[in-house]
Amino acid sequence: MNLSGPFIKRPVATMLLSLAIMLLGGVSFGLLPVSPLPQMDFPVIVVQASLPGASPEVMASTVATPLERSFGAIRRQHHEQPFQSGLDPGHSAI
Repeated sequence: MNLSGPFIKRPVATMLLSLAIMLLGGVSFGLLPVSPLPQMDFPVIVVQASLPGASPEVMASTVATPLERSFGAIRRQHHEQPFQSGLDPGHSAI
């Protein structure tokens, strides 16, 4: 006797077995745990620039502003932290 013989002789039982397997699969699929958003670590860019002897206004206009414009050209940038120009005279962190 081959493997398909009983399934060919009893089509109603075959149909019920198929429906039971599909129902069990549907219920099992509904019970699978799904996280709405996976945990991801986003890349971070930190830039520190120094210009010894420069005032905060000079750092903001000659160093920090051009750097921020350069970072603005990066594609798919979602968040930008403002620069900190008052760390030490002549230093800036973006």
